[in-house]
Amino acid sequence: MKNNLKRKVLSIVLTIAMVIGYMVPNVGIVNAETNVLPEGFTSVAIGNNDGNGSAIFDNTSKTLEIQGSGNLIGKDKGSVDSYQFVSYQVNGDATIIAKLENFDMTNAQYGQAGVFIRENNTSDNADYFGVYVEPSKDQYRYAYRDNSTGGTGAAAISGLTKESKNKYIKI
Repeated sequence: MKNNLKRKVLSIVLTIAMVIGYMVPNVGIVNAETNVLPEGFTSVAIGNNDGNGSAIFDNTSKTLEIQGSGNLIGKDKGSVDSYQFVSYQVNGDATIIAKLENFDMTNAQYGQAGVFIRENNTSDNADYFGVYVEPSKDQYRYAYRDNSTGGTGAAAISGLTKESKNKYIKI
């Protein structure tokens, strides 16, 4: 799976609504306007959802607010993803550090918010590894999909619950 991840898309992903505080990578001049994503970032709807998601960047506070619809992150063999997805493409090794400041799941029966490294931002069953909060299970979890081996999985991270906000995630 490590070889498969070498040329993956760096991704900040979530399914319903949250604010992520993060450090913008050195990608040149960042737009000073609110509501414009930093240069090189894209926001897309992955999989089967209504496509009405949005991503808003506030340059003053360096926060990214993402809202979207969808189902869940596909964690079982043959399952697919459905969520709003903000990404920045990198080649080679990468590190993501993001702070989950807030996530509002009041309008969703099942919602998830987290940070992912994904193979691409076009396929609903791309290889990935991620760490996310799943309020319906009252857990922070990690999950992965490796289509080359058919491997998938997810497990809880002990000691963290949905009330554990303002936590940094590093991948």
